Amino acid sequence: LAFPNTPWIFLYRDPIQVMMSYFKNGDKSNSLCLRGYHNRERSSSSIVTESNDMSKEEFCAATLASFCEGVIRHHEMTGTGRFINYNSLKDILIGTILPEDFGVIVGKKELERIEQVSSVYSKKRSYRGNGKVEWVEDSTEKESSATSEVRIACEKILMSSYTKLQHLAL
Repeated sequence: LAFPNTPWIFLYRDPIQVMMSYFKNGDKSNSLCLRGYHNRERSSSSIVTESNDMSKEEFCAATLASFCEGVIRHHEMTGTGRFINYNSLKDILIGTILPEDFGVIVGKKELERIEQVSSVYSKKRSYRGNGKVEWVEDSTEKESSATSEVRIACEKILMSSYTKLQHLAL
């Protein structure tokens, strides 16, 4: 390891919500989790290479599970890293990560900055005004728009990794 003493966190989210982020508006054609779908022998995931008749939803879930399992194995080998559920990020950042890992005392000024930064959507820019797009909670929308195929793939393939992450989480 190049930097074995460097603190790191692994931010994870409910599997259905992650899958729905990859399949925005039902479009699976450009999803990153499907990059190796048509060339599975090049996949580094044993989960993916076990079956050639996986649906796109199953393949995406297997790709994500493989990624999660790799991070879990690294943590088990090194004892480093922290696991944080997306729903708890702000509170854990303020109460644990900044003070314990980085020695930052979180005062009023820091809290205000965290609130300001967390109110802006980080992956999208507007070409009007200040270029920032207000962040809007989307978990409920993702849950309600999930197809039965996504739900089944998550339960069958990804949920065991998510459960492990939950046990390791702060």
